[in-house]
Amino acid sequence: LSQPEGVVFDHPSIDKAYENIPLLDMIELPRGGFSVETQAVGHVQFGIPPETIKDSMRLGIAVPSVYIVPVDRFCREMGPALGVNLAEFEFPAYFNFFVQRKRCTLIVDSVDAERNIRRVFSETLLGPAQFRHEENPLTHEDEDFAPDFPREAIPDFQKELKHFRIMPNGSELVLETLLKFCHFESAPDSNFRDNLGAPPVLEEEGVEVRV
Repeated sequence: LSQPEGVVFDHPSIDKAYENIPLLDMIELPRGGFSVETQAVGHVQFGIPPETIKDSMRLGIAVPSVYIVPVDRFCREMGPALGVNLAEFEFPAYFNFFVQRKRCTLIVDSVDAERNIRRVFSETLLGPAQFRHEENPLTHEDEDFAPDFPREAIPDFQKELKHFRIMPNGSELVLETLLKFCHFESAPDSNFRDNLGAPPVLEEEGVEVRV
């Protein structure tokens, strides 16, 4: 590659430029994942292994409200058995909602990832979908009960689940009450990635200094 006239790719001032870039301390968590403290949103955590909020508590750092969900959400190289789920977001979501009084933000890589997480958490938080349809919800599944089980003793799951979805202020609990999703965005142009991680451009004696 030819070097553009007047542009220096290797210059002593590059060291000075890099010194102007603030570094973020990265904390490796015992159960897996990393936590980084930011000025904008506090701690941001990459990876969500089981019981991860205990790591933050024991290390004396704030439990994050922002989590980056790995592209591979299940790791078979970790754990004593068949592997570890790296997207155990339920307890971080509950802790943020009930203790820190805020929503938990999950940063995902695709619409499919968000859709899968929504499907799982909707059933965990709100119950099976067939009992909470707006139109003609089921009260129970016949196959869940023996033929000789007394019909009058079968619970109405639709009413029970709706009872627990009603919050103290009268509003109905929905997934968005606890979770917010953000997606990684593509670079706006080809030069964006070229300059990623580069120090600020310095001007010295009419010479443009860059990496």
